[in-house]
Amino acid sequence: MDFNMKDRSKKILVAEGSSAPRNLLAESLRAQGFANVQAVPSLKEAISTLEVEPVSWIFTSVFADKDENLLQLLKLSCMVPELRDLRISVFVEPTEMGLLPEAFELGLLTYHPKNFTKDALSGEFAQLMTALEESAFSSLTLASRYLRKYLSEGNQFDELLTFEKQLVKILPGDLHQFLNLALPLAKTGKADEAKQVMAQVLKLDPTQQKYIKTLGNQFFPGENLDELESATNILGIKTAIIVDHDSIVQRDVKQALEEMGVESIRIFDDGTSALDYLEENPGPDLIFQEWKIPKVTGPLFLQKAREKNGKNSPFIVCSSLIDKADVPFLREMGVAQVIQKPLQRNELIKGIAWTIQQDRRPTDKIALERKIRQALAQKKFEDAEVTLNLYLADPAIGAGHKQLIRAELAYAKGEFEKSRDFCVEAMKNGGESILVLNLLGKTMLQLRVLDTALKCFERAQKLAPQNIERLCQMAEIHAELDHTEESNALLEKVDDIDKTGDKADESRAKIALAKGDPNSAKAIMSSLDSIDSVISYMNNRAIAMARCGMVGEGIDQYRKTIESIPDNQPEMKSIVLYNLALAYLRDEKAELAKVVLLDPVHNETKRMTARVTKLLGRMTSAESKGEKLSLPKIEAASTPAVVGTGEGGAETGGDIVRTISTNSSAGDQLLMAIENRAGDRSCYLVYKAPEKTPEGGRMLSAELLFKPRKSILKGESIPA
Repeated sequence: MDFNMKDRSKKILVAEGSSAPRNLLAESLRAQGFANVQAVPSLKEAISTLEVEPVSWIFTSVFADKDENLLQLLKLSCMVPELRDLRISVFVEPTEMGLLPEAFELGLLTYHPKNFTKDALSGEFAQLMTALEESAFSSLTLASRYLRKYLSEGNQFDELLTFEKQLVKILPGDLHQFLNLALPLAKTGKADEAKQVMAQVLKLDPTQQKYIKTLGNQFFPGENLDELESATNILGIKTAIIVDHDSIVQRDVKQALEEMGVESIRIFDDGTSALDYLEENPGPDLIFQEWKIPKVTGPLFLQKAREKNGKNSPFIVCSSLIDKADVPFLREMGVAQVIQKPLQRNELIKGIAWTIQQDRRPTDKIALERKIRQALAQKKFEDAEVTLNLYLADPAIGAGHKQLIRAELAYAKGEFEKSRDFCVEAMKNGGESILVLNLLGKTMLQLRVLDTALKCFERAQKLAPQNIERLCQMAEIHAELDHTEESNALLEKVDDIDKTGDKADESRAKIALAKGDPNSAKAIMSSLDSIDSVISYMNNRAIAMARCGMVGEGIDQYRKTIESIPDNQPEMKSIVLYNLALAYLRDEKAELAKVVLLDPVHNETKRMTARVTKLLGRMTSAESKGEKLSLPKIEAASTPAVVGTGEGGAETGGDIVRTISTNSSAGDQLLMAIENRAGDRSCYLVYKAPEKTPEGGRMLSAELLFKPRKSILKGESIPA
């Protein structure tokens, strides 16, 4: 519960300009059992109160003609950690209804007509309290209920369908929310899809039969919907693998999958044999595994299976040994459902059907994402952009997902400022938080904003604490920040998770190089199966340094890397020497570049010999013309956004912690995106208004300052 107003002693503010309605509003709330209600004539006074004491709920008018207005207050509540628990409801005139989409986008809880009579308010508040309890005190559920009403009454069913689809993603497993798709589907001419939704829910939960028949009569009067009772599988599952050493579980799961239309089912008793199979047969429609399996641990199997998979197959984990805290990690690794043992047939069928429904809606989204990511991995940017255009044109795909894919493209192309900005927009539009946080962390690492990168990784790691790759990245950042103990502790965690893997040692080699210890790095790399990731990391690090104006440091990084490369890796040494030559040319030191290019190691690999010869030829041609070959310097990054901690700031009088402006900087917007999650604050980061009104833009154009202070307790003196 994120909005528990069962405690009627919590503070409520009423902000209304006219005295009589203001007092009537406060009186009506007290009649509902709220004892601590304060009435103020303006949002300016309400904000002054918020600066010094906690408030749980504000009922306000729009105050459209004031700098301190509804939209500014909503925006402020999303920016300030002290206002995390504040919820805001509004009383509106008919002429102000057009502002509601923008208000819901910023986290509005509920809206109510301005009918300030005692009986009308009594009825309105009674309905609100009933809705609050029926929503289980969830601000998302309550706000969705009011937004759904607004869109339905305005016949905005296309917009309602987009919103309901986003809620399905936010609330996986919520069958009532899944059923909410039926109305906008029916109203937008998608009758077959609406019927399929009802059939799907009926198959998952037969107790919904009466309610679903009622919906059928409402949406499709006169039609015979009896066939819904025996609806066949509509999920299109074709291939699956089962990884479990329990023969009874193998039998039950296989039977359920066969009944749901799965054409090919493979069963494995241990993780190693399953991984071997995935090496040759990537991309099953479903992977069903026990958490405790022989030979490979559950978390490690997930990560290795994800690496081997040709597409993002959905996972179901079946176990009695999983803690709820593990669930975010499981989802990041591709796990859509956790089913408890002993298996219950209904729960098993429900879990499988729901998992595939989540994976397949829409199927085009998954296919396009896979194609884009494959092209990016192969550096085929033109192919990726062609597919990206199809992806962006699909109205069924949410804005947050589109911004994330654009961020991935920008990152792959080395456009890290663009990647950063797209990541921020993805978070603001309700994109997948772990994926966005992880990409944002990698992006900020490239921009050398280490504190922000670490904060992003830590936030993601809290959601999925067993991610090996991210643990290594965090260890490397801690080492660079001279947090040796923290770095070592994280690498020990990696060793514990993957006792036979090289990930921790790869990070130790990177750390040794970053610390200027090529001898230790060389010793570590000599024992690795592959040093590709280490060399790639150090090359990217040197480029990132040059991008941030640290050209000399980047060149020094190349030199140390060359010293560390084992003698049996001539091609790697040649590659790094070539990159060092490019760095010298960018720094207009052509003579040093020539010395590096004439190193005999280049003759040991044909691929590098050709590239080195070509570059030397260009240099010779330039010299013959009395010129020096120079390469354009790597453009410096724009000022990166920095995630703050919410501490510090200028003090006046000793009690002001900091001043916050609603005219937020890029850093403030980044902080807003990181500190908020979709669904935590009403419909903020869930719903996106289709268009902005001129009035809303004007209301948000002014600058609103907020100065949180310590509460002045009884008996305290006010600072001079």
